[in-house]
This record gives sequence, structure tokens and C-alpha cells, in this order.
Amino acid sequence: MPNVLLITSDQHNPFFCSYAGNELVRTPALDRLAAEGTSFSAAYTNSPICMPARASLATGRYGSAIGSYDNGSPYYGQVDTFGHRARAAGHAAVTFGKLHFDAEADSGFDMHLPLQAKRGYVGALLGWRRGDAPPSDIMVRQALDAGPGPSEYELYDRHTTETACCWLHAKAPRDVPWVAHVSYAYPHYPFRAPTDLLPDDGVEIPMPPAWDRVDWPRSAELDARRRLMGYDERPLTEGEIRRLRWIYAGMVNFLDTQVATVLDALDASGLADDTLVLYTSDHGDMLGSHGFIMKSVMYDAAARVPLIARGPGISAGQVSTTAT
Repeated sequence: MPNVLLITSDQHNPFFCSYAGNELVRTPALDRLAAEGTSFSAAYTNSPICMPARASLATGRYGSAIGSYDNGSPYYGQVDTFGHRARAAGHAAVTFGKLHFDAEADSGFDMHLPLQAKRGYVGALLGWRRGDAPPSDIMVRQALDAGPGPSEYELYDRHTTETACCWLHAKAPRDVPWVAHVSYAYPHYPFRAPTDLLPDDGVEIPMPPAWDRVDWPRSAELDARRRLMGYDERPLTEGEIRRLRWIYAGMVNFLDTQVATVLDALDASGLADDTLVLYTSDHGDMLGSHGFIMKSVMYDAAARVPLIARGPGISAGQVSTTAT
């Protein structure tokens, strides 16, 4: 039975991968996985919201089935994760980086650098108020603040990579199969990218579909969400959207450098041929598409995710178009 190395990111728009044809980004590590394995061009998250998506990924259950509906209701140990199941089968199970579970939860894994969450009900209270909920411009301000430079998430992800690589070099079992989950915070906002990983100045930055207010799709739900986000009152201009997507591309480039380092460590460990490698994200980011930024809607930019599988029994260089 092969080992399993699951690499995940946070908020990776599925169209920002060079193997998928996006020339704005440079993702040689993900390109390598796609060339050596199978990529899925119609993979969808179970929820375009962080905590329910992560709870579903960990448990194989719908968020609605385990009481994880929003970012006030993370996984808190209500059912077993694949970590519990791996250990029950006699396999080592370890995580590195962001989990976004309840801080007190037994995740089933030996955890390193876990970034966890607290359960809360502010979001639920605002939801009950429906149209009376006060708007917040925090998401708009995050987008307007996009720029080059360091962030705490960058430092955190570098530590995650270093810790995972040390484990692969020195502690990964050779006598029993193992399951390792390496989980990055990038390219989740704050929108900060290392200067040397930004796309070249002057590169063409395509605009997303229906970015202009006149083209926004309308419904009671979509309009209410835009209002609550403050986006209806202060939509991003064309120049602001281009800058946001320029910075975001640099963030994806940074993420790819971390994936490359982990894959190199797996190669150096001598275990690559016996390891199934999976890459995916919890959800995407709208980045101005259809009159939205961030997530929480069911358009492809938020609900679709990149997904690649490489390893024993996986066809190389294949693209699956089946909805997954």
C-alpha cells in the first residue's frame, strides 16, 4: 500500500495555474505534478467556505451532515478524520500547517504547527438578521491593501515547509505506510507577495468575467451578499482588480516554491515511487469575477479547486474533465 502525501493550500483560484493555461503565474512544481500524474479540470469543493470545506475534506462527510455550516462551526471531533482511520489501520498520520479545526479537537493526526480556529456564532447571528445585518468593508479593504512585501502567512508557510521536509528526511517511517498532510495558508489574504515572485511589470493581466457592475448577475441573495461585503457601495475599479490579480499571481508563485521544496524532499527521501501525492485547495477566490471578491459563492472561481494526483496506478499527463 502506498504512502499518501496530501498538499493543500487556502483559497487557490483554479484558473491560476500555468498547467491550466494561465501565463500570468509560474507554477513549475504543480506543472510537474500534472505532467507526471492526472489533473482534474472540473473538481469542486464541498463548500466554498474555509471551515466546512476543511471539515468535509478531513472526514469525507458533507458539512451539513456533521454540523459544519460556516466559519463559526469548524470540525470539532464529531466524527473520525482520515487521520483516525489511518491510525486505526496501523499507519502513521501527521499534519504540518493550517488545519482550521476547533483548537481543542482531536484531529487524529500528530500535528505540527497547527493553525486552528475557535467556534463562534457571530456569523450565525448576522445570518438570522438577514437584510438587517450591517455591512462591513473589511473584504474591500483587504483587496485595496494588496501589495508586494512579506506577511506573517509567508513566514508561517516557510516554517511549515521546513518542518515537513525535516520529517520526510528523518522521521518518515520506512516499515509502515504513512499519511502526511502539508497544509499552506497561501494564497489566502492578506494579499502580500514576495517582490521577486511577482509577474513582470507590464505583463498583461486579463480581467475576470462580469467584473463591471453593469454585467453583474443579479438575485436577492447575490445582491445582499455584495451589500454585506461593502462591495456594492465600493466596487473595485478596473485598475484595482488588475493590481489585485497581479499580487495574487505572485502569491500563487510563492506557494508553488513551497510545493517544489516538499517534492524535492520527498525525492531525496527515496520514498517518492511509493507515495501517492495529491494537491488541492479548500476553495478558490473570486478576485473580482461576477462582482465579488473572496469566496462564499458558487461561481467557478470560488467553488472549483485545482486537483492533481500522482503516484502508483495514476496515469501520467492525463486531464480528467469529469466533475469531481
